[in-house]
Amino acid sequence: MEDVFSLNQAPFGILRTDKDLTVLELNTTATVLDPRLDLQANLGLLYEELRSPLFGDWRLANAGALTVELKLPDSGCLLAQIWAGEEDCYGFVLSRKSEAFPLDKRRALLAEAAEQAWESICITDAELDAPGPRFVYANQGYQKLMGWSEAEILGKNPRIHQGPLTDRNVLDRLRSDLENGRAFHGETINYRKDGEAFWLEWKISPVKNAEGKIVNFIAFQRDVSAVKVAQQRIKDFHSVLAHELRAPLTSILGSLRLIHGFYPPENVQAKEFLEIAMFSTERLTALINDLLELSKIESSQVELNLSTVAVQELADLAAKSLISYRVDDRVAIEVCASAAFVKADKERIIQVLINLISNAMKFSPANESVLISTESRPGGVVRFSVTDRGPGISESNQLKLFTKFQQIASEDGVHRQGTGLGLSIAKALIEQHKGKIGVNSEIGKGSTFWFELEEVEEVQTLASAQETAKILLLVEDDKRLSKLIKFHLGTEGFQVHSVSTVAAAIETLKTLKPHACIVDMFLPDGTGLSLIEHIKGKYQDNEIPVLMTTASRSNETALNSSLAINWLFKPFELGQLASQIKEMLSNNCQRLVVCENSQAYWDALPNLFDPQEFALVDCSDEQSMTGMERVSATSGVIVKFDGSQLAESNLKRITDKLTGTKTIIVCSRGKMSMEMTRALNGLIGELISGERLSEEQFVRRLRGTL
Repeated sequence: MEDVFSLNQAPFGILRTDKDLTVLELNTTATVLDPRLDLQANLGLLYEELRSPLFGDWRLANAGALTVELKLPDSGCLLAQIWAGEEDCYGFVLSRKSEAFPLDKRRALLAEAAEQAWESICITDAELDAPGPRFVYANQGYQKLMGWSEAEILGKNPRIHQGPLTDRNVLDRLRSDLENGRAFHGETINYRKDGEAFWLEWKISPVKNAEGKIVNFIAFQRDVSAVKVAQQRIKDFHSVLAHELRAPLTSILGSLRLIHGFYPPENVQAKEFLEIAMFSTERLTALINDLLELSKIESSQVELNLSTVAVQELADLAAKSLISYRVDDRVAIEVCASAAFVKADKERIIQVLINLISNAMKFSPANESVLISTESRPGGVVRFSVTDRGPGISESNQLKLFTKFQQIASEDGVHRQGTGLGLSIAKALIEQHKGKIGVNSEIGKGSTFWFELEEVEEVQTLASAQETAKILLLVEDDKRLSKLIKFHLGTEGFQVHSVSTVAAAIETLKTLKPHACIVDMFLPDGTGLSLIEHIKGKYQDNEIPVLMTTASRSNETALNSSLAINWLFKPFELGQLASQIKEMLSNNCQRLVVCENSQAYWDALPNLFDPQEFALVDCSDEQSMTGMERVSATSGVIVKFDGSQLAESNLKRITDKLTGTKTIIVCSRGKMSMEMTRALNGLIGELISGERLSEEQFVRRLRGTL
């Protein structure tokens, strides 16, 4: 870091901090400007402005540089220019407010700091379409990392660093993020000038001009090969630890329980000693399990299963899991959740909530309650909060809370059991979600533990579900049975519209075109037969399949002689009803499987599927479209869709022509537009995102769906 310390005589302070704002490096001038500054000082504790929502929102938005005034104890003020470096650090340039240096000098400083920074920094233009972005700047750190001089790479495309082992999925995600104006963070294998492969971690952010237009991309890169080797060693260690410690502990605990059972009830002392041994063994087992869990998370061995989840559902499920905890002390749980949605691993977030709630209940006095609340906040995040009315936590202890093996002495003097790893695991899981976690507490007034996750707009989530769900019309006059059927089919992904009479069904069909109908034979104002005749007369033969339910088998032959009807006889299982509906729909209409973010899979598809099984057609290539002539001879078609106007037009032609049940649409660039999804309403059987699936997982998921 001698390049940084050569700036010791600069007239302004220079600092580098980690993501928690703990000082890692600083020059002499910084300590002159504020004598409280030293290595390991935490800027968040020193300056109130860095704990403000404005600063928090800037960190979440990752929106370029930020200028902040920092108040000093002597009523003075520092002007701080702050920018994000790589994922885990921030840079600060400090000056007295009255001594703020001119803009040209500030720019010169930033240019010099970027040039001398130890991490690799490079800048490209903003052209993403062919021939792609080109380098316009590379600092000394880049040249040391990659082996290319700046003169050699200026004007060249970053693809010069890619090779056979570069992860195509990561590159697809990179392009998708940059096309949508988002910052990107990822890891893959890249290649140096001499051809040496290495693991690269890099973060790329868009650079906008005064009009808000993206004009460049800036990338921060570092070699993480050593980290990957260490992660593999940790993984190997986990296997040994799991076997060598868990297995003997299981035997010890089992033996202790057997011995405990041999002693008669009157041998109180022996049983008491055995219970102490069993309790200690169980604690040691829990500690080992927590250690393994934390190590797996920290070494990136835990893969998140991300989906869109309602925050109300997360809060309710976590609360229900602890409904019997401290019931004798009458410690209650209250839930006040907003109607928001987050992108998260449902099981992992429930795990975090359970940890926070159980801690809050543990420290709550009898006859008190713990509040779980959520709120949408600036920056596109939802904050989950767990509030208790316990003894509170001192400011010095708050800094230790999320570190390993920290069991903070309670302010009320009561000792509580635990492994000291629960909050460390919670912190690791939230950070793996790219979220934040923290605590607000005051002695004698209780504590609020909180974390924030990315919010997904409710309208988008509901629209997505509604665009792909099959619509069913249920005509059943038994209200209890109708309610059961509607609920069960809803859990199977159907939208069910229910009515109880023939007249109501005919009226509904004026504005609703269902994918299938479920009709009871005997209705208050007539038989289901008259309704079926109406449906068959209004639509082409078998365009809307009908399932007739009845308790009598006597009319089956007569009805089938004139109309094609599927039958289900009462009493029936709800699972049987759902299976028959699905079979009717799969036999009746074309099934589309839409695979998003999947350019890499399109490239690999010729080797993954038998050409006799699927024809490959590129919607954006008129020559490829001629392949449609032989599609009828195959059992399916795989279509490449890149979102262009030509591709949309050709995709509509394809879906109008095809009548087979196996059609795959591969979106090579991001996701299918809402307009295109609406145009295919009713045809889409499933959406598969290739963003986080390996090639093997993708093919297995695809084949399972088909």
